[in-house]
Amino acid sequence: MRSISAIIRNLFVQFRRFKLASTLNLVGLCIAFTTFFLFFTKVEEEVRYNSCFEDWEHMYRIELRGKVLSEETDSIPNLFAPMRNIAKTVPHVKGVGILESASANIAIKKYNNDMVEDVYTCNYNNGYAEYLGFFGIEIIDSLTAHREGDILVPESFAMFMYGKCDVSGNKVSWNMSGKTETHRIAGVYKDFPRNCSVKNGFYQYGKNIDADSYDNYIYHNYVLVDDTANVKAIEQGLLSRIKELSRQKVIAYSDISTIQVRLRNIKDVHFSNVDLKEDTGSWTMTVMLFFSAILIIALTNANFINFTMAIAPMRIKNINTRRVLGASRANLMIILIGESILLTSIAYVISMVILFIGDYIMLGNISPLSHIRITGYTFFLSLWTAVLSSIYPAWYSTSFTPSMAIKGTFGLTRTSRRLRIVRIAFQIVVCIVTTTLITALMLQYQFIFHSKENGFDTENVYFGTLLTTETIAHKEDIRHEVEQIEGVESVSFSRFEICSDERYYAWSIHTNDKKYNMVSCIMPVDWNYIKTLDIKMTEGGEAAKSDSGTFILNEAARKKYKWLKVGGKVLPYDTPEGMTSLPISGFCKNFVFSSLRENSDEKPLILFICGRNDMFYPKMNTLNIRIARGADTDKVVQRIEAVCNKYTGNKLTDEKIKIRKKEENMQNLYTVEMNFFNLMSWVAMIFMAITLIGVFCTTLFECEYRRKEIAIRKVFGATTQQIMKIFIRQYFLIVVVSFGISVPFSYMIIERLLTRFTLHSDYIFLAYPVAFTVVALAVLGTVSIQCYRSAKERVRS
Repeated sequence: MRSISAIIRNLFVQFRRFKLASTLNLVGLCIAFTTFFLFFTKVEEEVRYNSCFEDWEHMYRIELRGKVLSEETDSIPNLFAPMRNIAKTVPHVKGVGILESASANIAIKKYNNDMVEDVYTCNYNNGYAEYLGFFGIEIIDSLTAHREGDILVPESFAMFMYGKCDVSGNKVSWNMSGKTETHRIAGVYKDFPRNCSVKNGFYQYGKNIDADSYDNYIYHNYVLVDDTANVKAIEQGLLSRIKELSRQKVIAYSDISTIQVRLRNIKDVHFSNVDLKEDTGSWTMTVMLFFSAILIIALTNANFINFTMAIAPMRIKNINTRRVLGASRANLMIILIGESILLTSIAYVISMVILFIGDYIMLGNISPLSHIRITGYTFFLSLWTAVLSSIYPAWYSTSFTPSMAIKGTFGLTRTSRRLRIVRIAFQIVVCIVTTTLITALMLQYQFIFHSKENGFDTENVYFGTLLTTETIAHKEDIRHEVEQIEGVESVSFSRFEICSDERYYAWSIHTNDKKYNMVSCIMPVDWNYIKTLDIKMTEGGEAAKSDSGTFILNEAARKKYKWLKVGGKVLPYDTPEGMTSLPISGFCKNFVFSSLRENSDEKPLILFICGRNDMFYPKMNTLNIRIARGADTDKVVQRIEAVCNKYTGNKLTDEKIKIRKKEENMQNLYTVEMNFFNLMSWVAMIFMAITLIGVFCTTLFECEYRRKEIAIRKVFGATTQQIMKIFIRQYFLIVVVSFGISVPFSYMIIERLLTRFTLHSDYIFLAYPVAFTVVALAVLGTVSIQCYRSAKERVRS
């Protein structure tokens, strides 16, 4: 009890005597433990992806390899829907599941007195609700029987809309592609976790439009195997059935002899990056997040040692006075270590309280009770930090003979001084690496969103989405009125907004004699699209207003398929009803139309010029407008929105059409990268904060250790600025050496991260001098402030 009382009393005295340093140390510990917990929850979420399924070890996704259409492909996860029926006939397959990889996004609005109170956004899956049982869906409430067109909804939606779960039988309506759809709720299921391939959304009962189509490759098919040892046999069984259907002309492949079947365990799909839209996990980012969490604890440990060593000279006399009065060295060391354990325990409790409050306010599933294992890890590391950080300072503080300590004759050994420099240099190296990384990513994202190397000019191009059937029906009226607005140069319509998705329509087209064929993304647009986006033609001319049903291809398509030429006619394999062979009217320069994860110079694209009578014309609901340079953009945009909203057929404020820049919609395309950037930004700021706290404590130690030297220099006429220069020169040298050590680490990490993009900013090199300048200013600024305070205090004393 005496030891515990002494520990509490000493800690109280420490905070009263060293208010700023002790508070900063406590803040640093709280930041470290809170951040460690948050980062580890994210790491656990990633590495445990799809492990929520009870039998995930036996669940596999079907993928194909080889010349599925016209080119050799390493792995294709997006297959036709009937693959589920093929899999049912293969021995050792216990069950099949299917998910649509291109499901539509819908927004359900909750109204309060005809005004929107809140919006629930989710996916809508047209059909295949029956197959959710494969993934272990847990039904909370349901009707006794369902019918075609009924939907299953997640528990979160039921609580959002109705405040309860027993809502089966209610009807839900939403707008999709300009049409209002209404469905009856047949059941409510318990939400799937966030780290899961099954997304929480609406799943419809009944036959899907592609249920028996072998041409639409947009579905992920899964199998449940009886034994993992039979995976190879199942792959061979699937391949045999596919080859049999190929001989029967049911399935058409470019070269059936190259086709192979691969089963990928459902636990591995997240990090496979085979499907750029769905398989978005990154081991690089996950590993970096893991080591960031570990480094935060390591930096905090170094900081704690710096802090305890900083106040050691001021406590040695008091400690050794106790030794003279009979206290043993072992007991004193236990008290000193106990102080550290008590301090870290307080920081741990504060961190857990912060997490509880954050979970309550943000509803982000960050409650410590939801992650018991990580809560335990954090507590263990807090104890480890306390013990490891206090053993050496406790040994050092009690290592002097009482007579020497009482007289004030003490100092650090050369080895201790070197260790102190190594600790602070380690912190600065980590800080520079993370700052360099964040600066490089910032430059890369600036390049992605604002580069003029995309192959088209969108600096003054704005986009809008026609929301309702009434608006889409008045496209030409909107075009005519918008063209009359002063400052508008060009107006066009398209099926998709450029750079808004990883993939659009995918067609395989061929010559009339089927001698040649190609696979390409296809984007339905109108005759004025080329002009509006200022896409440069390389052969042929821009489409005329009278043109319809023609193709304009990019140079990547011509490079890959040598048989393409202006005037040639091609026909889609999956030929829409009534469509005949269509002419190629020209070629355009390559431009970035999806994300920079794929090289646009190698990705074929077809711009399908549609007329009013073409089947895709009613589906073109994206408005593209080029505004003249120098025009009052805000005023022009307001006038365009006013024109469009005249035709919405709905006066509610939430249905208003918004005109936006390309960058606003591109955010969704780079969700993973932007989330990582935000996380690493927090990492950089945390590292910077912890490093500056460490520098402050180390400078405090230097000033206390060299207090006599400072006083003597002041007596002999040294100014405060001259004394500050001594310390600044020392730390500047440490920063320079640390920067040299950090460069190769920074380079390797940045190169690894930028492999996700096929185009890189030309200014990445600026990240290095910027990081050095930021860290040097922060460190030297902290040193200057502390040295100035210490130097002025010595004058008064």
